[in-house]
Amino acid sequence: MSARAGSVYIRGKGDKDREVPLNAEVRSSLQSYLRNRNDDSPYVFKSQRTENLSVRGVQHIVEIYRVRTRIGHLSCHSLRHSFGHDLIVAGNDLQKVAMLMGHYKEDGTPNIEMTMIYTTPGVEDLEAAVESISWT
Repeated sequence: MSARAGSVYIRGKGDKDREVPLNAEVRSSLQSYLRNRNDDSPYVFKSQRTENLSVRGVQHIVEIYRVRTRIGHLSCHSLRHSFGHDLIVAGNDLQKVAMLMGHYKEDGTPNIEMTMIYTTPGVEDLEAAVESISWT
């Protein structure tokens, strides 16, 4: 990882791995975090008991922040859905979003149909659509 490029390896369902590029803001935050850490573990996030943080450990952390922030719908799944939806709203095509989300058909091609769920507008999208024609 550098200031200009970096990516993360993600293990998804069925132990399928993929590489997802990190944007500049995330790279900067991670570099700052790693500079201030006092070890040389190959894992970015560790638990107190083991070298690497499990999926359940991440879910537990997100749950703690859900309670603290009182964001009722906060979960790992909602964060994943927000990532996919925000990619679509930012104008990225479905093929790229499918690849970033790990949506593949058995033949290895991007599964556009599975990715279409992120195109469903939410309340904020509908409000923005109505505001886009406001005269004030």
